[in-house]
Amino acid sequence: MSAEYAVTLSKFQLGDMSVEYILAVESQIVGLRLYPASMVGELSARRELSQTFEVLLQPKSNPPMRAWQVESLAQVKLIGDAVSGYAQGSTMRNSETVLSLCYAGQEILRDGTQIEIVTTLRSERGYACEHHLIYREGDESFTVRTDFRNEGTVPLTLEMLSSFSLSGLTPFAEDDAPNRLFLHRFRSHWSAEGRHHRESVEDLGLERSWSTHAIRADRFGQVGSMPVRDYFPLLAWRTALPGSSGARNWHGLAPGKWRPTAAMRI
Repeated sequence: MSAEYAVTLSKFQLGDMSVEYILAVESQIVGLRLYPASMVGELSARRELSQTFEVLLQPKSNPPMRAWQVESLAQVKLIGDAVSGYAQGSTMRNSETVLSLCYAGQEILRDGTQIEIVTTLRSERGYACEHHLIYREGDESFTVRTDFRNEGTVPLTLEMLSSFSLSGLTPFAEDDAPNRLFLHRFRSHWSAEGRHHRESVEDLGLERSWSTHAIRADRFGQVGSMPVRDYFPLLAWRTALPGSSGARNWHGLAPGKWRPTAAMRI
């Protein structure tokens, strides 16, 4: 078995974007990260272990603390399953439901100028998730959706199923990019212009704790039929680097509710 914590499962260039699937070797959890194809030369190797002052003061008998972990590209929660890291009431990400989802295969479907990458995750508990990433040649974005399938005989009740989940922000720093990672969003109301807000991870309270424990999350959006209420359905991450910048964007409009979560897995 490989001594590496995680390896690249597959990598694709879709237009000017690079899409990389990351596989955690032992747990078989699959993560997803994106970055501009033109910036591949600026990718940084992540530090594997946390070596902060507080961590170094811990007893030598304590197990080493990982500095990063692969987050599943499919985020789902069944009623009755536990959440992790004191996340109760804050987010349902990385629940017990997700932790048992293991890599079960990846299929590439092509139809003319369209490519669809289907990644299947399966649990021994009798359910599976299919992650679909769809790109059409010439587009400046792609579509992501997640399908949940009950493969057992016992009824299951979903409490949460995300459309998509990105991790590995930012791939341009070996550490947590302190004071360099910013969230951009636009506050507004129906039939009003948007007011641009730019907030750092630190201002949002998403920085990691010294013990690398407990989840940090900022959940926002709107509930109801209005596509714009409190916030425009646009979220962008930007990493400030000397001489360059990297951005993560998603956008969409829909006559329904949308509630993204900006989170730091500690």
